[in-house]
Amino acid sequence: MYKVIRNHPSALQIYQNKLLESGEITKEDIDKINNKVLSILNEEFLASKDYVTQRRDWLSAYWAGFRSPEQLSLQSVTGVG
Repeated sequence: MYKVIRNHPSALQIYQNKLLESGEITKEDIDKINNKVLSILNEEFLASKDYVTQRRDWLSAYWAGFRSPEQLSLQSVTGVG
């Protein structure tokens, strides 16, 4: 089964082939799009190395209706008395 999955084309490859066969796009267009996406991903990856999170970025802000697991365990009605 793993061999079958490994040899099956990816969703991207299938879609690219479909677009090429229909004539909606050329191989050069696909290459340009792929290069642009890879460029954006690489730039963001490099920028992420210098990113410093702010405390407010990670769950420290108030979320209306949000309860911690400890609070939820105290409020759960289990039917066991």
